[in-house]
Amino acid sequence: LHLLGHAVGDILYEQRGLEGITVCTDDFRNACSHSIVVGLFLDKGEGALPDIAKACEGAPGGSGAYTMCFHGLGHGILSAVGFDVERAVSICQKIGKSVTKGGEGPQCIGGIVMEIVGGGGHDKVTWEKQRKKYLQKLHPLSLCRGTIIPQDSKFFCYVYITPFLWESQGTNLGNPTASDFENTFPICGQIPKNEPQNWDACYGGFGKEFVGLAAARDIRRVDQMNDSQ
Repeated sequence: LHLLGHAVGDILYEQRGLEGITVCTDDFRNACSHSIVVGLFLDKGEGALPDIAKACEGAPGGSGAYTMCFHGLGHGILSAVGFDVERAVSICQKIGKSVTKGGEGPQCIGGIVMEIVGGGGHDKVTWEKQRKKYLQKLHPLSLCRGTIIPQDSKFFCYVYITPFLWESQGTNLGNPTASDFENTFPICGQIPKNEPQNWDACYGGFGKEFVGLAAARDIRRVDQMNDSQ
C-alpha cells in the first residue's frame, strides 16, 4: 500500500505539480505526499526547499501531516544524494534554518535514519554499500551517539533506529520473540541517564514497532485493533 501511495504521488506530481499534494488524503499514510515533495526536490534541488515547506502546509492527514511531510522528504533526500548521510543531514539542517514552524529539520533527519535502516528501494546496491558505513552491529547505537546526527535531532534517530537494534541481535524482524526483546532492550540502557529524552526515545521506539507487529504489519486499521491486539 505504501509503495502504491508513492506511485500515485509520482503521477499526481507529473499532472499537477505541488498542487497535487492536496489530493493526497490520509488513506495513503503520507506516502503520496512524500512522492510529491521529493519530486520537486529532484527537479530543483535545494532551491526548492521554501516551496516544499509551503506544499507541506497543504498536506492532508491531520495535525501530524505537516511534520511527516518533512519526514518523507528526508527519505527522498537521502536516496537522491546516493545515501550519503552527512550530505543529506546538511540539507535537512538548511530546512530547519529557513523554515521555523517547528521540527522540520529534525523530522527530515528522522526520515534519513529510517531510510538508511530499512529503505533502499530506489537503489538497493548503493544503499547496502552505504548502510555498512553508517550502521555497525557491534555498536548499534553508534549512528545516534556519534557526531553525524546533530543534537536537536538525536531524539528521532533513537526513535527510528529500533529495527537495526533487533537486527544487531540476529532477530527475525517479522516475528521477534520474547527473548529477542530481552536481548535488545539493554542496548537502550547504554544511553546515559542524564539524557532522559534520548533514553525515552530509544525505548519508545519499540512501542511504535509493537503496534505494527500486533496488526501483522497492516497499520491501516490501527484504530480498529481488538482487545487482544
